[in-house]
Amino acid sequence: MECEYNTIQLVQKESNIPIPQVYAFEGDHNCRIKAQFMLMDCLKGNVGMDLNMRVPSEHKKSVFARLAEIHLPMIGTIVGRNEDGWYRQGAIPGLGGPFKRATEFFKAWAAKAEFGLSEDKLKEASGSFADEVSSSASSFRALVNSLAGRLSIRDEGPFPLCHGDFGHNNITFNDKYHLLGVIDWESSFATP
Repeated sequence: MECEYNTIQLVQKESNIPIPQVYAFEGDHNCRIKAQFMLMDCLKGNVGMDLNMRVPSEHKKSVFARLAEIHLPMIGTIVGRNEDGWYRQGAIPGLGGPFKRATEFFKAWAAKAEFGLSEDKLKEASGSFADEVSSSASSFRALVNSLAGRLSIRDEGPFPLCHGDFGHNNITFNDKYHLLGVIDWESSFATP
């Protein structure tokens, strides 16, 4: 939850993306109430699901463009603030980091990525394409690893902030598709 709080602070400082105001934050599990919490505004409006997933592309592009303007020196999560006021970066859960180079990130991803299905279930779900899909899935990590140095146009920072769960359910609009806010920043990190 601390990464989400720090990311919200960064987005509010570095962009004009509307996000809920945070009034209180506690990141310590051992606080008086024995739980982390964040008290923030409730956004009244429609998420994409309320709009039958029909958010015109020009409205989504506007949000993407604003988010792409936020850059950080390394690839990783936002774990705190330095004394100078800038943001300190940390590891991406399950992957590691922070990474100074995109090549390092892709090599770490290739070493740790897991597909959602076991090989047997993948073959079962693939029907007549089972052998081809299984072969492709098993060689994908090795391919990413071997191409790691060429997968990003910028190997060294700065790196753009990625929301991490930028689905229709986390973007709130009014009835005329005016952006009211972006929510749920807990999966955010700077990425190549």
